[in-house]
Amino acid sequence: LLMNRRKFLYQFKNVRWAKGQRETYLCYVVKRRDSATSFSLDFGYLRNK
Repeated sequence: LLMNRRKFLYQFKNVRWAKGQRETYLCYVVKRRDSATSFSLDFGYLRNK
């Protein structure tokens, strides 16, 4: 699950006054060991949780 580019740039630009930016995002990457030699990867984001 990827956030679209326009939403990312709007929410995460570095400005002093964040007018209209009222959402909170948590981006995550989870690396899980499936066996001794393999891993699985999951990534995405949560909004306002």
